[in-house]
Amino acid sequence: MSLEDALRVCLLIRECEPQAFDRAARRWIARYAGVPGATLDQLAIAVAALQLMRKQPELALELLEQIAP
Repeated sequence: MSLEDALRVCLLIRECEPQAFDRAARRWIARYAGVPGATLDQLAIAVAALQLMRKQPELALELLEQIAP
């Protein structure tokens, strides 16, 4: 599964099973951290965006688009 598809899964989980969102977000972050060339600053933005995703998913997606591999 691509990183983009995994993010879509996170969004679905957020909507359908919010109690499982943290686990899905951590898994996505772990995958993102393994992307060649990903910087620590980009990883910090990704974490912040996924935290923001709970309340403002549109803004979170905009942030994530800025650091897309």
